[in-house]
Amino acid sequence: MNLLKWIKILKNIKTPDTKKGNASFLLILSLLWGFTLTTYADVYFHDFPDDGTRELAYSAESYQEHYAKSLDYNMHVSTPGYIRKSITNKRLYDHADGKHLVVGSYSYKWIEGNPYETGDPLHFCINGSNKAFFTIQLNDGIVAYTRDGRFRISHTNHLVTLSGNFPVLGEEGPIIVPYRGDYTITRHGNFYIDEVLIDKFKITIFKNFDDMNRHLDNANATFFTLNEPIDTLSGDKHYNILQGFISHSNAFRSNDSWYYRSSQTAGIRSLYMLIDGRRTLFNALN
Repeated sequence: MNLLKWIKILKNIKTPDTKKGNASFLLILSLLWGFTLTTYADVYFHDFPDDGTRELAYSAESYQEHYAKSLDYNMHVSTPGYIRKSITNKRLYDHADGKHLVVGSYSYKWIEGNPYETGDPLHFCINGSNKAFFTIQLNDGIVAYTRDGRFRISHTNHLVTLSGNFPVLGEEGPIIVPYRGDYTITRHGNFYIDEVLIDKFKITIFKNFDDMNRHLDNANATFFTLNEPIDTLSGDKHYNILQGFISHSNAFRSNDSWYYRSSQTAGIRSLYMLIDGRRTLFNALN
């Protein structure tokens, strides 16, 4: 993603509503520590000799990424519309310098979360072969996509997201609710008040998962933006909408964070032992 666009999104986006407390605070500290490690490791680890040292260093970093992923699962297991990440370790060969490294490769599990009934007439759940999203508008006109269908009516009579108060887009632009009444919606997104058609939800259905993994960037836990246009599908046959339901998180409570943290710690200790041993040998020979 273009750096300036990413900075603009981060300035405009609001933190999704999640449980707050000491656990969240510790999680944020852990993630900040992890991202700092990754930033400097990309420069430092690449200069290690390709005799096992560099692979060991990158492996330790990969375990740290798995650890952060597990913490993320636990934090957002109850966040509606959350889509979990998957990380796999890949061994790469750099033809330029003939060296190897092991890195974590990210992708998303686009599986829709289970529908959960709330009974709220402004709560919606979308089902669309794991490729369909509600379309919303962030500040400065940035278009985003979400499965968090918890909406409300703002003081300006706009239908907005509960998390962040961002306008929900219809076929005619941001959906405006001119008056209060009985809200009903058809399975294909036609929005009615007292049997009067107001607008139709703008539903975005992407064509394939490969493009989604390459070009959808998460602005926060439940909002995604495109870094470049990709193919979409059109037509009501590709999705259905449930009123009075929300899409639950597709994450699960992870109990393996201790394993990844222990593996990372063991890798770092082995790395230091290897470096110290070579330093001792070097000093003895010189």
